Amino acid sequence: ELTEDVGQAGEFSFKVPPANALYAELSQGKIVTIYRDNKEFWRGSIRDISIDFAKIADVYCIEDLAWLSDEFMTPASIQNDTYVQRFQAAIDAYNLNRPTERQFLTGVVTNVSGYSLCNWTTEYDQSILESIRNCICKDDGYIRVRRVTSGGTTLRYIDVVRLQDYGVQASQPIEYGYNLLDYVKESDYGNLTNVLTPYGDELDSEIYDGYNQRLQGTTITEDNSITVYGRCAKAVIFDGVSDIDELNALAQAYLTRYSQPQLTMEVKAVDLAGIDNVNAINIGDSVRIIALPFAVDQWLYLTEIKRDIQNI
Repeated sequence: ELTEDVGQAGEFSFKVPPANALYAELSQGKIVTIYRDNKEFWRGSIRDISIDFAKIADVYCIEDLAWLSDEFMTPASIQNDTYVQRFQAAIDAYNLNRPTERQFLTGVVTNVSGYSLCNWTTEYDQSILESIRNCICKDDGYIRVRRVTSGGTTLRYIDVVRLQDYGVQASQPIEYGYNLLDYVKESDYGNLTNVLTPYGDELDSEIYDGYNQRLQGTTITEDNSITVYGRCAKAVIFDGVSDIDELNALAQAYLTRYSQPQLTMEVKAVDLAGIDNVNAINIGDSVRIIALPFAVDQWLYLTEIKRDIQNI
């Protein structure tokens, strides 16, 4: 079974009987690659192997994105480098001590805040992956491994993108009576916010008496949401932000995202890419879910997918 999550390292688990020709080669750290249509679809390494009474190996792998957690970023506080420059520095720091087959190329960097400058602050115990998430992704960015195969060679890029840029608009719907097998619809009110006061970096404590204060942005409201759901006010801290305009822009993006309950649907469906003349559905894609007998017809982002690897 292959499990993929938006912005997270995917997981792959499988069993190998002792009669398998590659049984003796199983070892922790070994690279495992999944191909679809002769192109690399997923790549990772073995992290855990357990052997049962019948000597069947239960193998657990994690996607190559997790390798960025195996190196730390030198502690620094930098204010004048762009997102792209700092991202390139992070990937270069990782690649420095890695063999070619475990290296990455720097891909696209979506400037999620709309500003070219960022504060880059790393801690002593932060891995490169944590540093990228904390200092570049902000609230609206996701890390993605993008694989480009040409002439038998696969290039692996690390991108930072918004959810709407993560995948594509899937041409294949998930539709009742077509490929939809089952679904559960949920509305999550846990993060509902319609009044937001944003805070950024801590200010100079010497200016204030008794405690540190943070940069405070403009309090914003979403009146339609208040009318429907009632007032739900929150203070949100955006670490690493010292520019008031950037802080307000991040706050507006946050309010737009959370001023309505978050709709999630867990569906079981058949990916007809291997049967019908349609494109496959992939992680991060925007997918149309249609179940008209149950009054469902919505476009949603595919944020987690579990695949039966025998039917990939």
